[in-house]
Amino acid sequence: MANGVSGVLEAGQLGIHAIGRGLAAVQGLVDKHATQQVDRLIGNEKLNPVVLSEAWTRTVLSSQEGFVFVNLDWTEFDADDHSMLVLSLQGSGRGVPLLWTTARKSRLKGRRNDIEDELVTRLAAWRPAGLRLVIVADRGFCDQALFTTLAEEHDLDFIIRLRKDIHVTDATGETRSAGEWLNPSGRLRTLKGARVTADQTRVGSVVTVKDKGMKEPWLLAVDAGDPAPPPRPHDAAGHPRPRASHGVGRGR
Repeated sequence: MANGVSGVLEAGQLGIHAIGRGLAAVQGLVDKHATQQVDRLIGNEKLNPVVLSEAWTRTVLSSQEGFVFVNLDWTEFDADDHSMLVLSLQGSGRGVPLLWTTARKSRLKGRRNDIEDELVTRLAAWRPAGLRLVIVADRGFCDQALFTTLAEEHDLDFIIRLRKDIHVTDATGETRSAGEWLNPSGRLRTLKGARVTADQTRVGSVVTVKDKGMKEPWLLAVDAGDPAPPPRPHDAAGHPRPRASHGVGRGR
């Protein structure tokens, strides 16, 4: 497998013959022989991506403790009709990918929910005992069914950004849009025991804030016990960028 990686890095391409030529260049082999090595590697039925991803995820998370923030994010490659969903461990620099999967973008309609659920299910099953995982995601994951799936089915905490027009009901029964709960000063406001949407789906709390220099306010659904320190807004989606909204229901 290490030889295959060397071939990919050298070739910068994913074709079998290209990888073989890259491996030959690195190790001084004959192109034909190196390509045969790559072909046998790719055709090895024991090389199961799911099994390998379990070992990788368990290894990375084994060194963590307490509350761990994990970004959930779709990345679109429009030119290639390609979409990738990644769960990555937050760190001081770039996130460390834990689990990922890819799909044809043109065939994604109605399948995003199942793909997200499958990846989250794997993460929940492979986390070390006692480790609290906090799923952090942008507005594209503002989905009441996902909130329930994370908290009730998998015992995962979450910090997910809300759209400003989502209805939020506080503990006294007052309902406003998420944007209307923002303090005029932009100072942090926490609505404990809040419910979201007309279905009154319970979340741990809703947090609103708009610090100086922020282009948009942060409106967050938070169900994360008492993680310390919480991620700053600019970290909350790993590398936030404009993304298509998928709505509140799970029909995407």
